[in-house]
This record gives sequence, C-alpha cells and structure tokens, in this order.
Amino acid sequence: MAKKAVLIGAGQIGRGFIGQVLCEAGYALTFVDTSQALVDDINRYRQYKVIVMGAGEQEYVIDNISACLPDTDCPPHGARQHRADDCDRL
Repeated sequence: MAKKAVLIGAGQIGRGFIGQVLCEAGYALTFVDTSQALVDDINRYRQYKVIVMGAGEQEYVIDNISACLPDTDCPPHGARQHRADDCDRL
C-alpha cells in the first residue's frame, strides 16, 4: 500500500517545506483547505513547484497530490474514499 498523508492547510508552509519533505519520502499528499479556489487549482494541476533559495536556487516539483474542503468527503487520488486509518501517523 502506498504511503499517504493528510495536511491540514495548503498554505505556504503546508505546500512548501512540509509538502516537499513528505513528497520526497514517497507520500501521496491530500491537502485540506478552506479556499475553494486553492482546492480547485491543486486538483486541476496535481502538482506544484517549490523553489528553495540559498547559495544556489533549487526547484522541486511536488506531485501525487490532491485537495478537498474540510466539510466534504475527501477522495484523494481518484474516487477512492479517504479514511484516517489509510494514512501514516506522523
């Protein structure tokens, strides 16, 4: 079974460092957010970029993602219903 994680909030922190670390560890990510527009964009594109600034700029593509609103059923990555016991506890 693939590893799955649910992130509450798809803002800059959730989609930045935390999303990057979990994606690199092989997790399929589902974001729960109150912004309908953000949820729609995540589900439309199914990926986003993280740009890390420092000595040299690095770009990472975060994929295998989905999103839902908090007051709806959250079927990540297709039609399968998401259940808490499907997720690894971090």
